[in-house]
Amino acid sequence: MMNNHPVDIVIATQRLTRILSGAYDGGAGGTFNASLNRTISGGGLQIKGGLQWAPIPELRIGWMAAMPSYLVYLSEESTASQQVAPPSGVPQFQATQVDDLSGTWTGAEHGLTRLGAAYLGHWGWIELDLIVGFPLQSPRFDIDWHTTANVRVGGVVRVTERLKLGAGFFTDFSPEDTPSDFGETQVDFYGFTLGIDFANREAPPGRGDEGFYLAFAVALRYSHGKGQLAGLSFPTTFPDPPSLPGTSNLVDVRINEYGINLAVKASF
Repeated sequence: MMNNHPVDIVIATQRLTRILSGAYDGGAGGTFNASLNRTISGGGLQIKGGLQWAPIPELRIGWMAAMPSYLVYLSEESTASQQVAPPSGVPQFQATQVDDLSGTWTGAEHGLTRLGAAYLGHWGWIELDLIVGFPLQSPRFDIDWHTTANVRVGGVVRVTERLKLGAGFFTDFSPEDTPSDFGETQVDFYGFTLGIDFANREAPPGRGDEGFYLAFAVALRYSHGKGQLAGLSFPTTFPDPPSLPGTSNLVDVRINEYGINLAVKASF
């Protein structure tokens, strides 16, 4: 069966605020300040399609592919300023402002393909997905992504007609290369989810039926990430000749994320 929506309209927005300032010896040894405020928005499209096959009633196999999403116009508003005051000499100040609307063909999201299989039984279901993201280069958005492959494995067990338990495992590998600009990250995540779904009756009441239906689901999510963050290191004295100090410095990072999702449904 083909996908019923082969073309999606894409709206993209990027906002960036960066402030860097400091002083040597309380300012007696020189000061520096740099700020950047940027907002870029645009609209475009993405083409995708897929197939689904059921060789037996209990088994579902699906495949889909999506091209990268491309923006056909961009609106940019940005201001940037930089001030350097050396210990001796004249302070230096620079500033730029951009307010531009233009046509373009700029990639905003990478293309991907997804292959999945699910088995359904009276006891519940189990599913396996493989998602491959393709490379994308887009200098306007500072995007330089390589190929990634991630997996999703999950299932639900029907304990009773009113109680279900679920669990899943996932990976979320970063498409970024080694970070080169301040604030960029390259972190690969692994994680799992545990959940429970309970209802006071098997199904909501139909038209004309009496009774109250209440169902709730709770899912706990944990992920662990390991990778690098691009920071800045500064010299012990103000640079000579005067310039904005700071050189890129890679820092190893570990990230632990915890989350909880809650859903409630009621009908009567």
